[in-house]
Order: sequence, then structure tokens, then C-alpha cells
Amino acid sequence: MGVNFAIYSEGATAVELCLFDGPCGPARRTIPIRESTGHVWHCYVPGVRLGAYYGFRIHGPYNPEKGLRFNPAKLLIDPYAKALAGQVDWNAPVFSYTLGSPQQDLARDDRDDAPAVPKGVVTTSDFDWGNDRPPLTPFHDR
Repeated sequence: MGVNFAIYSEGATAVELCLFDGPCGPARRTIPIRESTGHVWHCYVPGVRLGAYYGFRIHGPYNPEKGLRFNPAKLLIDPYAKALAGQVDWNAPVFSYTLGSPQQDLARDDRDDAPAVPKGVVTTSDFDWGNDRPPLTPFHDR
């Protein structure tokens, strides 16, 4: 048993998958994702089970003037996660820049925010339909 993970990033120079024991706390394991196909970074991790907590760290240029704010200190939520656990702690350093800095949003904040942001949760897309059956209504009667 294991899980396939994937995330799209056109400008990333490196991507890491972080696995957690729960929705709060530091990463239990960080795995560099080495495969990239068409800007989709992907990996298979054996042994990961349903209910596992995860997030991504994306490395790349930090150049806000050009719209680039890559900051691996900030854990990113999988945009395709089917479940999330945890809440944002807005008192933690969750922004990519340092609040209150004279440089405003140009000052990169390298403090880890993983304990303060939600995590993706590994789920299944299986669904037990039980005794449900299709209605078998002819198309012309719909």
C-alpha cells in the first residue's frame, strides 16, 4: 500500500512532500520529489495509509516584483486535497513576508509555519453504494 502525490508548479526548482503525525506539529518525514512531467511534480510513497497528513514545500525564486514568492518555509496545502485537517493560526508567521517590516511585503519571512496551517489528509475516492442500483430508465424517457 502507498500513495501517489502530485502538484503542479511551473516555476519550482525543487518540491518536497512533508508527512505529519497530526494536523499540528513538525513534519515527521520530508521527501524530496525528484520526478517532474510537464511541470507536475510527482512521487509514489510506499507505506502511506489513509488518514495520513501531508503538505508541500516548494522551492524557487523569491522575487515579489515579478510575482514570484517561492518560500519553502511556508507549507502549502494540496489544491486537490479531498480533506483538510487543522486551522490557520493567524498569529503565527503564515505569510511569505514579514509583517510590519519596513520593506513591507518584499521582506521574505523564513520562519516555518507548518504547525499553524491545515494539512491535506489522504482519503479514498471509493464509495460503498450498498444496495443502490441504477434506475435503468431508457434515455428517451428521461
